Amino acid sequence: MPVALAGGLVVFAASGRVRLPRRPMLVFDAIGLGLFCVKGTTKALEFGLNPYAAASVGMLTGVGGGVVRDVLSQEIPSVFRHGSRLYVIPALAGGGLTAALWVSGNAHLWALLAVALAVSFVRIGSLRFGWNAAAPRHTRSPREIA
Repeated sequence: MPVALAGGLVVFAASGRVRLPRRPMLVFDAIGLGLFCVKGTTKALEFGLNPYAAASVGMLTGVGGGVVRDVLSQEIPSVFRHGSRLYVIPALAGGGLTAALWVSGNAHLWALLAVALAVSFVRIGSLRFGWNAAAPRHTRSPREIA
């Protein structure tokens, strides 16, 4: 809690005065995505959720931080942006793999860290190399629909 409070105070004091570079922020977001989807899944399993529900909770935990960050900075959350890079899929895969490790009795610290690292690398790779999930072939923009 002290680290989060100190970070919040620094951001509050620097608000509007300092412009942070986007790329390092996205890398830290990817690292947080990996760590929080694993932690959210393990916490849900500790509370007795079944593995499928726990994987979903882990995905929501990982993605939720980025959504809150974007909303607080008055941006459209990256999850909802058209053509956004892989975000939810690696988090759900990480939650599923974490749940599978838990059920099989192999949820050791190093295995969980490897899952978090894999999720982070997939997210960073999607940003670096432009990986996207498949989209419907005939999509229309919201403006065309209205």
